[in-house]
Amino acid sequence: AELERTLGSNLLSMAQGAIDEAWFVQPGERAYYLALLYEVTGFLPEARAMWLHYAAGERAAFTRRAQAHVDAIDRLRRRGQP
Repeated sequence: AELERTLGSNLLSMAQGAIDEAWFVQPGERAYYLALLYEVTGFLPEARAMWLHYAAGERAAFTRRAQAHVDAIDRLRRRGQP
């Protein structure tokens, strides 16, 4: 379990760094990519916060999609998932 946590933490850090370095990530889209990363890795509270951050931004082209992710996370949390 400890190895799994360490690897997961390192992988998450590496992915965050890759998002920051990616040439195709436009200003205002960083939160979108981080929200996806957090969601697929199971960090749902962080994902939810990042989706809301993205949707509040001036350049948010996919606010409805972001809100759909927030709604899905909320449904999971109401069902007792973290």
